Amino acid sequence: MFNKPLEAKIDGNGNVIIQDTDNSTITINMNNPEEVSKALVNLNDRLSQLPLKIIKFMEEKRCKELPTIGANVYLSCYIMVQNNCLNVQKCKCIGITITSTTKDIRYFNEPFFKLSSPLDEKRLDTFFMTKKIAEVQFPHRLEYGQPVSVHYILSANDLFQKILNKDPNATIVAVVTTTLGETYYSNKCEIRKFIHE
Repeated sequence: MFNKPLEAKIDGNGNVIIQDTDNSTITINMNNPEEVSKALVNLNDRLSQLPLKIIKFMEEKRCKELPTIGANVYLSCYIMVQNNCLNVQKCKCIGITITSTTKDIRYFNEPFFKLSSPLDEKRLDTFFMTKKIAEVQFPHRLEYGQPVSVHYILSANDLFQKILNKDPNATIVAVVTTTLGETYYSNKCEIRKFIHE
């Protein structure tokens, strides 16, 4: 089975530019080895979709020393398709992948989400999602280098549209904590990509 390749190129500044499947752009500063290493972890399950020269270039520029404490949190939009031969059903999902980069075992709590613009006049900007595609138990035990992914069915279209009406450039970030109180943040995603086809 073949995966559709991601469009990727090296720009005039030596950065890697990747066109994601949802038409968003990922820019990786190749002069920052830690950023390159983090990008390789976040793109791990899609590396096969990148051109070989880009993979090799990123591997050359990555941080040579592996981190001993921390976690990578990657937030993205997914379209899940269910085909039961008679009709095709699609739903949009918010997906989070957590990869532990801590040498010791850590237990990660369920992600919550922070908005760049508040939900209402009370300045509420934080929420949890509960409807998962497949059940993942939290706190979730992760060993060094082990990832876990959780996908939430996006049913907050009205809420997101209300936020976009106030701020068309509003963003969302996933926040993950450990049972020891460590806090890790995902990349920022524009809310509009979660509700527009």
